[in-house]
Amino acid sequence: MAFFGALYFATLLQIYYLCIHMKLKLNWDGLGVLTSVLCAIHCGLLPVVLPSLPLFGVNIVHNTIFEWGMIALAFSVGAYSLYHGYIRHHHSFFPIILFGIGFIFLVAK
Repeated sequence: MAFFGALYFATLLQIYYLCIHMKLKLNWDGLGVLTSVLCAIHCGLLPVVLPSLPLFGVNIVHNTIFEWGMIALAFSVGAYSLYHGYIRHHHSFFPIILFGIGFIFLVAK
């Protein structure tokens, strides 16, 4: 059992070394897609799971910090992804306008 712990620690050190000494680029478009998928899963599962949460003593309904944090995360990743896409790829304002309208509806809820 101790062998696997040492192997796990060695793997973490290798990952740390690679992250520090290599210039890794973050795919912001992929992160935007991942955030959108996680948001869709969150929005799809919440109405199913929400009624059973009080049985377990969890009260997430009135957790405004969580909801505003998710909105801020979605805005920051979406805005940067749209900026990157505009500068490097499409030079179109249409996705930015759609994002703005959708975000206004999200905040206005």
